[in-house]
Amino acid sequence: MYSPDYLSAEDARATRKSNATEMVAVINSILEKYPDLPLIGGGDMNCRIGKEEAHTVLSESGLIHAYDIAEIKNEIRTHGYSAVYDEAHHTYTTLPTVEMRYLSSIDHAYVTKNTSIATFCTLADPYCLATSDHMPILLDIKLK
Repeated sequence: MYSPDYLSAEDARATRKSNATEMVAVINSILEKYPDLPLIGGGDMNCRIGKEEAHTVLSESGLIHAYDIAEIKNEIRTHGYSAVYDEAHHTYTTLPTVEMRYLSSIDHAYVTKNTSIATFCTLADPYCLATSDHMPILLDIKLK
């Protein structure tokens, strides 16, 4: 749910689509000079795969979701719920719930066609979870 202090749902979707468009523009500007260069782009996109225009922009640009081409991958979702944040100590006192549902993740990595991914793994490390309700994604990239 969105509160009046935040963007409306429509504005949030438009912002995510704009961010994806900007990411594609940056990647394309690099590819103009180095067309065979393997590149990665992504981050906390706040939307699930295929559920919003941001992913459409990225997919239609020719970028590939790294999860889809990884030789080895786990199914851990990249963000958790139920975390309780302690403002005084700047840490989570109750860690986020780790779930085996990657396809409901909101953090993503996209790659160019010349990028090979050996491993795509969400790291559910307690040290990471103490400081964020998002888990890092580890990519093992194969260079040719």
